[in-house]
Amino acid sequence: MDRDTASRLSFVPDLNDRPVWTPDGKTIVFHSLNPDAPGLYAIRADGSGEAKRLTEGAQVPHSFSPDGKHLAISQTGNAGSFDIFTLPVESDAVPGAAGVRLGKAELFLGTPFRENSPAFSPDGRWLAYHSNDWCAQHTALERLAYRRHRLRLSCRVASIIVGQKSSRACASRRRRAPVPVRTRSR
Repeated sequence: MDRDTASRLSFVPDLNDRPVWTPDGKTIVFHSLNPDAPGLYAIRADGSGEAKRLTEGAQVPHSFSPDGKHLAISQTGNAGSFDIFTLPVESDAVPGAAGVRLGKAELFLGTPFRENSPAFSPDGRWLAYHSNDWCAQHTALERLAYRRHRLRLSCRVASIIVGQKSSRACASRRRRAPVPVRTRSR
């Protein structure tokens, strides 16, 4: 691809949005509302090959773990609200393949409330997300290893958390102000 030139990657019909790069930069996973085959699709970032369908349904991709072994998504859960799931990711080096395969979705956080926009921290120890469980919309962090170790960061509507080099500080794109987060090793 040429730099500074927009190139269409997918010719999947209807709305295709929410692109997420794999950590190695070789593949883009995106959400498609293709009326005949909605779901997550992947395509090589260099534009070679065709988009391959990875899942069925209305999952929305948000963030790959730094090691590329998990993809955090949001989708409708058991209570009818958006919940957070992770999918195991495997490399797919078969010629003509999209570069990745996804395993079965595993529930990470499911409540009667709306949880969405999960984002892995750069060190892979935390998952930031939005929820409306204690105010209209807030941002929270949940430690992956211990699960119920949750920190509420903000009761303002915030856009996706953008991690810095560690989990110790995160910044909201909307406020652009760092929010210090203390982490403790257990």
